[in-house]
Amino acid sequence: MYVAVYRYRPRAGAEGQLVALQQRVAALFHGAGCRRSLLLRPQVEGNDWLDLDFFDSESHAAAVEARVAAEVEPLYQQFLELVDGATPAELAAEGFVVAVDSATLLAG
Repeated sequence: MYVAVYRYRPRAGAEGQLVALQQRVAALFHGAGCRRSLLLRPQVEGNDWLDLDFFDSESHAAAVEARVAAEVEPLYQQFLELVDGATPAELAAEGFVVAVDSATLLAG
């Protein structure tokens, strides 16, 4: 399993708008084959949020992103207005491969 991880901080007062926007984006990704999306809000106000998108592999992530690119682009522009001081380069995903999955261990 491949996980794309994004880290960003919403602008003060834009948290609700960000959640609503990310729900729309997650629905598009899910419809295109993304396995799961999680938006993690920090317990300490003002810290970074984490957005995790789960795929079968890195190539699967690229295929899903290609399928939704046209629909996501205008939403991404809205997203940039809701996050604090981030450039597109700073918002690039960091990719991870799952090393241990407790669901797999328990199902085994």
